[in-house]
Amino acid sequence: SLIVQVESAASFRPLIRSGKISELSDPLGQISGYLNEQYSAADYGQALKVREILQRKMDRIFESFDVLVAPSQPVPATPLTLNLETGLAFPDPLGAIGNLCGLPALSVPCGFTEKNLPIGLGFVAGAGDDIAAIQAARTFQQHTDWHRRHPKIH
Repeated sequence: SLIVQVESAASFRPLIRSGKISELSDPLGQISGYLNEQYSAADYGQALKVREILQRKMDRIFESFDVLVAPSQPVPATPLTLNLETGLAFPDPLGAIGNLCGLPALSVPCGFTEKNLPIGLGFVAGAGDDIAAIQAARTFQQHTDWHRRHPKIH
């Protein structure tokens, strides 16, 4: 999101200004700081207004639900050989909204794919309610043994 991009540019400003950003191993990381500095204060202000609207909507959801439970990622774990720059482009609406709104979340194991790759189950709670996410995940683990299982490695 624009907010994350602008805030990351602010956080990495000394690295950007010194030119040491070019030493990062990630090619996108080498240029993204410069790009993220190009957003205007008006763009950032508008994005903050949108975030506030989303935060209020999420607050309303958590008036009815203690925790949201969903797959940790919209895709199962990927093989180590996957090109991370091209292979991990997928929508993650719950993760994006959670990051933008500052919602506590955690993931625990809940199974394996037919290729023996791990699958995670995510627990997301309302802003400031870290304990609810932790308690829900702990309860899940008390009733399952996925966190004790390990895939067969060939």
